[in-house]
Amino acid sequence: MSVNEAVWSNYSDNLMEAVKEPEDILTFRQKQPEKFKSICASQLSFVLETPFDILSDIENQNNIKGTPMKQLLSRTRRKLGDLQPLKLTPTLLNRLNYLMAVLEDAGAHFVEGIFRKTGNLTQQRAVADALLLSDFNCTTFPWHEYSAHELAGALKSIISHLEQPLLTNGLIPFYLQAARLWNRNSLVVKDDESPNVALMKRYTYSKQVNALRILILLLPQMHKSLLQRLFALLHRVTSQVARNRMSPLALGTVFGPVLVPSVFSETFTVVDGFQNQNSDIQDAITLATRMIELNKELFLLPTRLINDIRDNNLPKTPTRHSKPREKRLESVWCSPYRRGHASRRSSSPINTNIRYAHIGYSTPQQFHDVSNTITTSSSPVSTEKINTCDKSIGAKLAGYV
Repeated sequence: MSVNEAVWSNYSDNLMEAVKEPEDILTFRQKQPEKFKSICASQLSFVLETPFDILSDIENQNNIKGTPMKQLLSRTRRKLGDLQPLKLTPTLLNRLNYLMAVLEDAGAHFVEGIFRKTGNLTQQRAVADALLLSDFNCTTFPWHEYSAHELAGALKSIISHLEQPLLTNGLIPFYLQAARLWNRNSLVVKDDESPNVALMKRYTYSKQVNALRILILLLPQMHKSLLQRLFALLHRVTSQVARNRMSPLALGTVFGPVLVPSVFSETFTVVDGFQNQNSDIQDAITLATRMIELNKELFLLPTRLINDIRDNNLPKTPTRHSKPREKRLESVWCSPYRRGHASRRSSSPINTNIRYAHIGYSTPQQFHDVSNTITTSSSPVSTEKINTCDKSIGAKLAGYV
């Protein structure tokens, strides 16, 4: 492997490195959420090669109300089940989490075609309506009266009708951009393919994973929590693909419209042009598939981001080596060389003047000769020698000025 290949390989590895959120980073994110988002946006701009001020674009897109785009999406969603756009509240989040727990306890991940087959639409709608009632009680609701397909369909319907999509309007364009970086077919290395091409594929894969992790961090907390719980359920479904026949690609095809509803709107096609819709739909399916495959990996923090926060935003913790110089001189940890080096640095003002008097008008060799007259003598410096040196320095300085 050449030096360039080693550099690219190492950089790809660095992009992929991620860990669970450390305590100090969690504290920083909670105390300074805006600054945390700004740092995430900065790193995302480098990975996706987007403008640095993407945060303002995201906020503007999320806060726009009454625009033709939202009106089109609302009309399209109402066609799916006559549900009005729903706001994700803590109460609704808890109910959806409870519904997913019911699906897991009922063994829905073993059921063939789960999330693809709808079951009885009237029953599915009854579950969705009940979940939206103000006095709904999760513990007394007769879940056993509904099939796994009907419960799964109700879950999917409610998520797809959220007023703010699960990935949010502002972040969806960046999610799609990340999806375009890499697809599974590009990972296949052909026999006649050069090592550089294979290395670039690995690099783009690392960029995609890194970008998706940062985008997850930019989601509102409730959206992030719901997404994480949903992917945990879908991971259990894919683990039983031999029985339920729902592979990550099959689930990605089903959840593409749920995660990215805008590109599946018929009215959106008229506005944006048919030629772009097919590619956007494929990107949405690819995105959903990749996120389902990565699952827990998505919710790790990139080590590059952690290091950036710690190096530039967290207070430095004092260490033994950061003690004041005076204390280090007396420390038993100092080596003889360090003690000697420190003593040479702490010379008297006269020795310092003599040592640096050559600057600007003498050569390093001349400086060496002058300094030796002081530092190499084993006896104390005499007043006569000092006076001589002072006169010489004064004369030289006068000539220099």
